[in-house]
Amino acid sequence: MYLASLDLFGFKSFAQKTKIKFEPGVTAIVGPNGCGKSNLVDAVRWVLGEQRESHLRSERMENVIFAGSNSRRPLGMSEISLTLHDADGDLSLEYDEVTVTRRLYRSGKSEYLLNKHACRLKDVVDLFMDTGIGPDSYSIIELKMVEGIISEDPVELRRLFDEATGITRYKVRRKEALRRLDDALQDRERALDILAEVENQVSKLNRQVSKVKSYNNLKNRIERMRISVVLTHIRELENQIAPLHQRLELLHKDRQDLSGKLSAREAEVVRIENDALKIEEERDLLGRDLSKAQAFFQERAKLLAQTEEHLRLNQWRIENNLKETDANRASLETVAEQIVESESALTTFRKNLPELESSFVTAQKIFAEVDEKFKQTRASTIEYRNNLNTLRAEQTDAIHSSEERKAKLHSLESRREELNQRKQLLESQQNELQQKLTEHVDKLDQKDRIIVAAKEKFKTNREQGQALIEAIREQEDELVELRTTHERTTLQIEHLQELRRRSSPIYSGGKALAEKYPDLVSAALADEIQADEKYIPAISSALLNIAYARVADLGESIGTIHQNLLEINKGKSAILMGEPPCYDLDDAKSFAEKTAGVVLADVIEGDSKTARWMRYFLRNIIAYETFDQLEAIAPTPLPLGLALVSLTGEYTDGSGFWIVGPSGEAVSRKTGVTAKSKELAQELHTIEKRQGSLSEKLKDMQSKYVTLQKILNDNEDELLRLQQDCDHSRSKKIKTETQVSGISAQLEQIADLILNIPAQIQSLEASSDQDPNLDTLLDRIRSAEETLNLQQEGEAKVLEEREVQRQALADAQINVERVRSDVARARDRLTELKQRQERYFERKASLTEEYEKVTAEVAQLKTEKEKQVKNVAAAGKKFDDLQLKLDDAESRRRDLNEAQRSAGMKVRDIRSRVEELSNQIHELQLEKVQLETNLNDEREKLQGVELEGLAEEDVDQEQLEKLIHRMHAMEPLNLAAEREYEDEKKRLDFLNEQLQDLEEAQKSLRETIESLNVEAKEKFDTGFARIRANFKQIFIEIFDGGDADFQLIQDDSLESRIEILASPGVKKVGSLSLLSGGEKALTAIALLFAIYMEKPSPFCMLDEVDAPLDDENTTRFGRLLEKFTPTTQFLVVTHNKRTMEIANNLLGVTMEETGVSKVVPVNLN
Repeated sequence: MYLASLDLFGFKSFAQKTKIKFEPGVTAIVGPNGCGKSNLVDAVRWVLGEQRESHLRSERMENVIFAGSNSRRPLGMSEISLTLHDADGDLSLEYDEVTVTRRLYRSGKSEYLLNKHACRLKDVVDLFMDTGIGPDSYSIIELKMVEGIISEDPVELRRLFDEATGITRYKVRRKEALRRLDDALQDRERALDILAEVENQVSKLNRQVSKVKSYNNLKNRIERMRISVVLTHIRELENQIAPLHQRLELLHKDRQDLSGKLSAREAEVVRIENDALKIEEERDLLGRDLSKAQAFFQERAKLLAQTEEHLRLNQWRIENNLKETDANRASLETVAEQIVESESALTTFRKNLPELESSFVTAQKIFAEVDEKFKQTRASTIEYRNNLNTLRAEQTDAIHSSEERKAKLHSLESRREELNQRKQLLESQQNELQQKLTEHVDKLDQKDRIIVAAKEKFKTNREQGQALIEAIREQEDELVELRTTHERTTLQIEHLQELRRRSSPIYSGGKALAEKYPDLVSAALADEIQADEKYIPAISSALLNIAYARVADLGESIGTIHQNLLEINKGKSAILMGEPPCYDLDDAKSFAEKTAGVVLADVIEGDSKTARWMRYFLRNIIAYETFDQLEAIAPTPLPLGLALVSLTGEYTDGSGFWIVGPSGEAVSRKTGVTAKSKELAQELHTIEKRQGSLSEKLKDMQSKYVTLQKILNDNEDELLRLQQDCDHSRSKKIKTETQVSGISAQLEQIADLILNIPAQIQSLEASSDQDPNLDTLLDRIRSAEETLNLQQEGEAKVLEEREVQRQALADAQINVERVRSDVARARDRLTELKQRQERYFERKASLTEEYEKVTAEVAQLKTEKEKQVKNVAAAGKKFDDLQLKLDDAESRRRDLNEAQRSAGMKVRDIRSRVEELSNQIHELQLEKVQLETNLNDEREKLQGVELEGLAEEDVDQEQLEKLIHRMHAMEPLNLAAEREYEDEKKRLDFLNEQLQDLEEAQKSLRETIESLNVEAKEKFDTGFARIRANFKQIFIEIFDGGDADFQLIQDDSLESRIEILASPGVKKVGSLSLLSGGEKALTAIALLFAIYMEKPSPFCMLDEVDAPLDDENTTRFGRLLEKFTPTTQFLVVTHNKRTMEIANNLLGVTMEETGVSKVVPVNLN
């Protein structure tokens, strides 16, 4: 069996549908980092059923679905199909090829398919159990898993051995059997508890059955005694009902006489009301005109207030504009000065740069000339030295005296020793300088990184500063808008308060009372209407004079209000005290349903005291859509007290009285004055709270900006200091390099001298007899030596001059680089300042345009204000004239109201007497009904009772009570005790049988567990021994010797911890924790292959397990792969070229398109 193919779609970076075919042998998966190689490993692990997101390098399972790239949209699902070629029949399926498919949708839905048929995850796990294939088996090995195998974690190592020896299935079955045994033990305990409880219950029910029988006998005796008592009670009730009929007839006659008198008095009241309604109509017309004039006056006053507010707001904007303009002008002047300074500095730097560059070029030329001179001098020195060597060779041939030869040899040895000491000193100096040079280079790199970080920090802070400025401007704009809203809301509240205090056209004292005592009474009902807007005209017409009444506070008395009105002396006021009387809407609703109308009391919103009074006054008012409907219904006889009104304001009470015609004013309110005032007050509080929050936030942001500006200045100073420090370090580095180069040249010269000394010594030792011309040769040698010494002194001077010129060249280079850096910094600074200056100019233009616009608006508003002042004065005069006319009509109406009140009092007296008689009749009727009800109840008690043969007897009530008490003492009773006793008895028998079954099941499970333990232990011990031998053999092959072993720590081999011991090569280590990384990896690989020898896995994926191995160990690793290739298919993710060399196939993973992986197969055969 081997892995034949892998189909991917939408998994991680594999956005396109990709099919990868695999061949037996070794397949290397290669590619650069981040291209998606490990995603192939994750894909195989995922399709085999991996449920842990962390093992898929993800936080959530849905992250495995392709998330999109710059050019591709995210996908909605991920699908992987893994095909295995199973010609050997290792899997328990009747197919040569088995395909496992897994799908995942972004909704979280997951699907598994086996050969394109839906299945469960458990089916996939069971299919690959004990085959070595699985998401957490050794068929997929990563580098971190290799380290986990040989780590101190005993659970991971134990799981690997269980899988390798094939006892996983046994452990699962044993675990299931143990769970079932535990369940059986718990069931037995519960059964015993229930059995004891049921036995107790059966005994208790047996006692209850005897008690129920005694209770029934006593109950029958008490029932017979009660029947006799009921018969006696029935006779007594019949004797009480007869006198009540006579009293009810007399009361009905008296009430009929009073009803006739009431009708006459009501006719008189109706006549007075008709006269009053005529005057009321006149007063209403005047009231409407007055309301219209008042509304016009208030509208003009409101427009005037709004104009004044706009004028104040624009003047404030002008002042703010001037302040910001001054600040902008100061900023422009500062930036202009900074630009001049930066341009001056840049000019100076640019002016100095050519001179320094010229000096640098001159220094280069001088150094080149001196260097050429040094080379020529060095060539002459070499030539003189060669001549001297030739003479010394001739001298050596002429020397025969051993004393002279020994002296010469001693001189040469001394010279060599001196040169060696000089060489050591120079090498020591060179090492110190080289160390210093390394330190300079490291420090310079570190400082360069610090400078880069400082530049990034400066850039970030500068961007934050710009963002903060924009945020401050936005906050200032929002604060200005809030101030405008605050002023507008304040004006609205003042307007509503004025409405609350406004004068009634009828009750002029209400305004003065509301002004002096605002918490004593509410606004007029007309100003407190809370209903749908379409009902407002109808409600206003229906309320009539009540519209100007005010509701008193619950804590006040009418006496206090009356006294306050007398003190104010501004006229009368209509007051509503306490809660409204109770009322019934049934008649009104019934009439409204029949005529397609609406009871106005039902349209009033809210539950305030004012709303309840308004519902009371509108309880008998029916509203209709149009006047036509009203006109059609009006001739119909109306129930007493009902009136009709249309949504456009027409009104009639059915007696001939009408209110018609246009209202003369636009009435449109949705909420009352008080509710609207509270709403606006809450809104004003929210605005003020928001203003305070914004002000604090603005102060905080301005403080932050000042702090950030200071930080920016500090950052700029720090950056300049760091650059200067970096230039200083670079100068030290160049100087040190020059010194190292000079010492290298001296070392080279000394090395040449030391190299020639052995030849001279050899020439002296090989010399023969003294030459007859020895004196001449000695003279010539001395002359040559003096010439050579002079030449060497000249060479040293030239070398010294060369070093001086090198140092001058280095200094010139440092100066040039420093000035170039200054030029770049000055240029950047100038660019930034010009950009800032441009922003300030743009803001200046914006402020100028805004100033001109606001100034024009101010002039226009002043003109408009003058017109509105005149309009307000004219409207006020018209209002006063109408008020005088309305006061005259009110005086005439008060006279009629007094006559109406007197007639109404007489009607109420008669009605009171009628209601009193009605109450007496009602009470007698209730008493009669109660007696008849009791009589019927007593008779019902005898229904179903056989009275024949039942003798009426005198019952001793005390004896009856005793018997009843005795019966109640026996309660409570379980009347179903006999049936429950039979049920519980059957249940007891069933529980005894169930307990016996549980004991037999426990015995069977214990036998099964023992059998599984024996089989698993035998299988594990056998497999463990073979793996142990294989591990030793492979370990010796990998490390060319050494020893390795693993052993069980505890006696129970099925649960014991496993310890690995390893001593690679000639090491005597023992503990794995002391091995190197490469040795640990090879030890883990040895264990892995030892398991393969016991039970080869069909395929194995190795994810960069060869990363810690050097070339030699990689070669050994490759030999092991080749050894196991006949039985195992290897898929190796690697960067190692030696591992690639042994592969039969190569899979290249690339990412030509950003974020999307692509597979390129290469068959090396």
